[in-house]
Amino acid sequence: MAREDKCECGMFVLIRWGHRPTDALAVPLSQLDVGHGADEATSEAVADWRYSDRSSLTPDAVAYLDSSARWFRTEGGYIAEQSTRPNTLAVALGDSPAGLAAWIVEKLQSWSDESAFTMDELLTWVTAYWATGTIGTSFGPYTEPAALPERVETPTILSVFAHDIKPEPRSYAEAFLNIRGYVQHRAGGHFAAWEQPGAYADDVRRAVKIGG
Repeated sequence: MAREDKCECGMFVLIRWGHRPTDALAVPLSQLDVGHGADEATSEAVADWRYSDRSSLTPDAVAYLDSSARWFRTEGGYIAEQSTRPNTLAVALGDSPAGLAAWIVEKLQSWSDESAFTMDELLTWVTAYWATGTIGTSFGPYTEPAALPERVETPTILSVFAHDIKPEPRSYAEAFLNIRGYVQHRAGGHFAAWEQPGAYADDVRRAVKIGG
């Protein structure tokens, strides 16, 4: 498709690490009239909470930054480990099925809605990483983050699932994204595409329709 053509389609961010490269792509795509969909992590990717100008934010957005700061202090240790010592961690987890299971299952359980995963599903996730030896590969987005703009002007659908790790208010997201739809879900968490596939798919369709 030529760059000057109008794209009558939408774009939706893949849950979790996919939001970073997709946000970067959304900038040139905004010139093609596409829709951009995002889960709750997107605006954090666009503007890190540590560097946000609080004077320009609403009280609920400031409260969100404070809660995010608390979350990073108590739950964010894995980010530092995966971004600074990924190879060391990959060797350790790749050598121990129990260690790999502990690393993955704690996140699947604590970042999701209650009873989101059966025991078989938890074991399937762990086995997939163990059999393919790809736990180290999964650290890539932490060691090589995409360069992101200060603001994404592409029309955006933002999905917020109640049990995600840092569900954000619309006022905060609007500082960095061109929000055309803000959808709050009472159920679902960090792994929304798995936990609430119907609701997730509906939001994808909303993003597609923006460009139509």
